[in-house]
Amino acid sequence: MQKNEAAAGLPYDGLNPRALARALDYIRDHLCDSISLEDLAKAACISRFHFARQFRLATGLSPMEFVLNTRVEAGREILRRGELKISTLAVALGFFDQSHFTRAFRRVTGLAPRQFSRQFFGRDSRTTQQRHRPTTAKCTTEPAQMLNRSIRHRMRTRNAF
Repeated sequence: MQKNEAAAGLPYDGLNPRALARALDYIRDHLCDSISLEDLAKAACISRFHFARQFRLATGLSPMEFVLNTRVEAGREILRRGELKISTLAVALGFFDQSHFTRAFRRVTGLAPRQFSRQFFGRDSRTTQQRHRPTTAKCTTEPAQMLNRSIRHRMRTRNAF
């Protein structure tokens, strides 16, 4: 570890835990909004370049890959519950459209959202969605919170030594 990093309180392998926590909180709180690298860097109170580099060291993903994965994980959890149509879910999670969500979902999970729903429910998810029709399409952060807790735990255990 370099002396200037130790003096600044930065872990050798990523962001300061407080800066990472601020960025993860920002992602959770704005999961359904447009999130830029600039927004995340401001939330962490560091420069964009430094944030991007240190975030990748801390999480193994670029900030935007992490945001995309977090949205897909939230979508996967909502699909498991059969609460929304895929097109509604895609827009509610901040994707441009259903096609964008489907591509991202397939890249992360290896399955298209409809295939995932069929695999999970053993039938077409539209039948389930008709029974569990929600009143509004809200963005949920429960899956994002679970993912953020997992990353925070990994940071704590990594920095314990």
